[in-house]
Amino acid sequence: MAEERIPAENPTQALFDLAGEMADNYHKIRYIKIYAYLFLGFTLLGLFLLIIAVTAEGNYALALIFAALLVSGAVLLRLLIFTKNFLDHFDKNFRAIRKVYDTDPMPQIPKGRNLIDRIGSYLRDADPETSYVVKKEGRLLKDFNSGNVTWPLAVRRIKKFFGRDSYLLLVDRKSEVPSMKDLVVLEKKIEETVKKGAVPDRIICVCKSGRDYDGITDDLYVYLTEKEHRISVSGKSKRIKMQLFLEVGDRYEIIPLLP
Repeated sequence: MAEERIPAENPTQALFDLAGEMADNYHKIRYIKIYAYLFLGFTLLGLFLLIIAVTAEGNYALALIFAALLVSGAVLLRLLIFTKNFLDHFDKNFRAIRKVYDTDPMPQIPKGRNLIDRIGSYLRDADPETSYVVKKEGRLLKDFNSGNVTWPLAVRRIKKFFGRDSYLLLVDRKSEVPSMKDLVVLEKKIEETVKKGAVPDRIICVCKSGRDYDGITDDLYVYLTEKEHRISVSGKSKRIKMQLFLEVGDRYEIIPLLP
């Protein structure tokens, strides 16, 4: 008789936990693919050289056997690449879903002397994306310079050989709720930063709302939520996330809430 299983109280949460377990296990084995590529690559090269050698000796039967093994190895390599791409795609999508799941739409503002101290504490301890980056060899940097441009705060992780990808978040500060003109100036600041080689993945503009704050303007909301923000890097277009963090009372209003 099959062992009875206790039904999940929340099937959606159970599926989410299973996907999370798979993603965590994938991160443990993701670098094994390098050794698999090397092993298969040298094996295929060796088979190719053997085919040439035995063909030169006139042993065509053995050459056909090696050729069959070479084709089989090439198919195996293609399957390995497909599996790797599939798992990368799954991991990327799941991490995006998990960030939305973990993000509080109106998170509590941490204690701090000023805007930058408070947003720095939030990014280090509570933001799903940057807290993970800081935990995995990232650093929180104040007064980050790129050429003639200075950003009050940055979260940066430098890429290492066979290590995690590079990451850069830049924080700009405004004394009040920004206007469209302010965001146009911010775009120019981003362009100057990129020209100096610092390519951001995410931009945050942080400010404190006034007492009479009643939401941002419609054009500003459309600009932040509907426009796809892109920068040109070495002739290629790269999408960046742009957000507005508003201190409203004791909580952040985040526009838009992005994975």
